[in-house]
Amino acid sequence: MSKFVKTKHLRSQKEDGSTKQTPTIELLELDVFSKKMTKPLKMVDIGSKAKSLFLPSPLELTEKEEVFRKDCLKCTCLTAENLQKKLPFNSFLHNCTYINIQKKNEKGALEGMTNNVKDLTKALSEVLVNVFPRKSSPEEVCDAFRSEWRLYQTEEIKEEHYCYTTATTSGQKQTSYWQSAFSVAGLENISPEEDNFDVEKAVLHFGGLRDSSLTVKFPVLTAVMKCILSMSHGNSAPESGFSINKHILDIHGHSLKEDTIEAIRVVKDAILRYPSLLDIPITKEMIKNVKASRQRYQANLEVKRQLLEKEAAKKERRRKEEKGSRKRAGN
Repeated sequence: MSKFVKTKHLRSQKEDGSTKQTPTIELLELDVFSKKMTKPLKMVDIGSKAKSLFLPSPLELTEKEEVFRKDCLKCTCLTAENLQKKLPFNSFLHNCTYINIQKKNEKGALEGMTNNVKDLTKALSEVLVNVFPRKSSPEEVCDAFRSEWRLYQTEEIKEEHYCYTTATTSGQKQTSYWQSAFSVAGLENISPEEDNFDVEKAVLHFGGLRDSSLTVKFPVLTAVMKCILSMSHGNSAPESGFSINKHILDIHGHSLKEDTIEAIRVVKDAILRYPSLLDIPITKEMIKNVKASRQRYQANLEVKRQLLEKEAAKKERRRKEEKGSRKRAGN
């Protein structure tokens, strides 16, 4: 937004007179098409390459440059508006904080989490039954969640089941899940009570709670918590994947095909599940697969060869048909 929005709207005033970056949650509310928000056309960033194509004019813009800058501003505003609608930080992340046991009875907790469940069921529509067993529709999931949440609000849970037992790791204070998430989202710092909330311990505790008939007490609530925790708040995973792929190509050469790289990655991921190579269990099934690997490779090559032959035959037949139709049209 710094390319076209006035600086004063991107930074807010502190009590001591200094300024700080405006939280993301507030940036999402800005009217990016308002003339009060946007910079003058001459100050809108259009990139150094585009700027070099126009002759420098100290007084006013040429007609062509003005039209070009207006188009750039409109494009940037549309992009920002789309991001404002699509980014999850506007309400989703804020509602996620209600899974903190200390905030379960706050006003808006039930409705906020219900809205998140609606978004989750919409995103997981194709695998809904796998995530929420015995629930075949989003409406069933939402109804079950609301019932469990009301029961959850009356549940007395001891602090030992949701608070960190140790505040330090190797002499340094731990950075909690919520502190990291809020930092990425550009939101205000969370309170010490929220910072001390061990969400992983809470989820494990919920999953182990049973009612009088020994069935899971909060199955839907536990599944929702796991869904929320499984969402990435950064791009470290894909960036790591790119680095691994580059390392594979540096070692094995740049002529590797995509399926070969995928196979190496699968093996690497399997190895990383264990502390060391010596800890990987050598099972009978693994030995059998290793012995048959060459045969499977040859069989796979044969299947690919047959597919290529069929594709070539189709192209040849299509070519002859087109040639025959052209002859008939000429006659």
